[in-house]
Parts: sequence; C-alpha cells; structure tokens
Amino acid sequence: MTSCIDDFKIDTENGKHLVGINAYFTNEYKKHQIVISKTTDFYSEEEAEMISGAEVLIHDGVDTIYFKETERKGYYETIDSVAGVVGRTYYLSVNIIDEDGLHNYYSQSTMRENISQIDSMVVKEIEDTFFSNFMENAKVYSTNLYP
Repeated sequence: MTSCIDDFKIDTENGKHLVGINAYFTNEYKKHQIVISKTTDFYSEEEAEMISGAEVLIHDGVDTIYFKETERKGYYETIDSVAGVVGRTYYLSVNIIDEDGLHNYYSQSTMRENISQIDSMVVKEIEDTFFSNFMENAKVYSTNLYP
C-alpha cells in the first residue's frame, strides 16, 4: 500500500464563470428558496458572486409561483408559502439581465413520491420539451432517481 503525504496542486485553467442555480422545490408547505450565483475558479478563495435582480418563477400548468429576492443578494424565495403536488411536472424559469443582455435558464422536474434510499441516478439529454417553445436550440436534461 502506498500513500502521498505532500500536498500538490494541479494546474487548472481558469474558465468562464457560469451561472449556478441551486433550487429545491418540495411537497413541504413553506416558503421555498432558490440561490443564484456565478461559479468561481477551482482554487479561488473569493466568495462566489451572487446574482441580483433575476426574474424567477415556477409553473406547473395549473399555477404560477413567483419568487422575490430577499435582503440577501442572490437569495430568492416564494412570495407565499406553497407545497408541490406529487405527480405534477414543474418548470423553473430564471431570467437574468447583465452587460451581455438577457439570459434565460430553464429546468423541469416531475415531483415523485418520497424515496427512502436512492440506488442509482440517470441523467440524459432530451429533445422534445416544454422549453423548445421558449428557446431555440435549448439543451435540456432529464434526471431520474431509482430506489
């Protein structure tokens, strides 16, 4: 058996900072929160840049749920307490305007029954989706969890 005790640093190239959207929407009745920030370089010790002024909503074909930015920059929460419904498909829409113009981010997920333990997860690109109506050449991915 061997091991390494000396720290070493991998030379990574700095890339373009992308938008990161951390969103959870559950069947728990509460004010749900979404956090929007920009990614940082791998070894950066700086805090991530939080994104303010985004338009955030969730739509399920029945209701539209609006989010407002909180006092903390980059943190958004539902205006009212809400709960997701098992079996419905939810569409997240985030619109951000910056110096490069308008950027649209979309995601969709179907709320399923709670799973006590996850055995595997599959992520695959899909084509015919709700989002093709809004964005040409959209890349959309589906995530499935299996018990």
